[in-house]
Amino acid sequence: MFRDRREQQMRELYRLKRVGAYCGVDPTADSLHLGHLLPFMAIFWMWFHGYQAVTLLGGSTARIGDPTDKNTSRPILGNAELTKNITKIHYQLKRLWANVEELGRKHEYTPHWAGTHRIVNNNMWLQGVTTYDMMKRLGRHIRIGPMLAKET
Repeated sequence: MFRDRREQQMRELYRLKRVGAYCGVDPTADSLHLGHLLPFMAIFWMWFHGYQAVTLLGGSTARIGDPTDKNTSRPILGNAELTKNITKIHYQLKRLWANVEELGRKHEYTPHWAGTHRIVNNNMWLQGVTTYDMMKRLGRHIRIGPMLAKET
């Protein structure tokens, strides 16, 4: 009973609000790998059913580094290597989306009027933000103590 009620609530939410999803790709390598496929499958299915789907290339975040709890951080790549990686992955994503569109046609999924998909590089909106502007907006929410306590 709870599951049926929850499903009804989700259907109503999806009916009333524009819902979308994104999947981020870190361009610290020059190619996608099998591990990207699982989150992409969810994005593809959402798009098939009329929701907004975004594959997000981390062009700016790859320049910052890896904030995860790993033993060592990834090495910082130079601009030339990052640009090469971004270009290659962008091309792979375009081909992948073209294949998904073709698969949808093959299995008679008609494109929904509201369903869109895009490939976006977060460098497009972060490259113009100054350090001052970023710190003015985000700095008061960042706790320095936990950052300094990290071993990496």
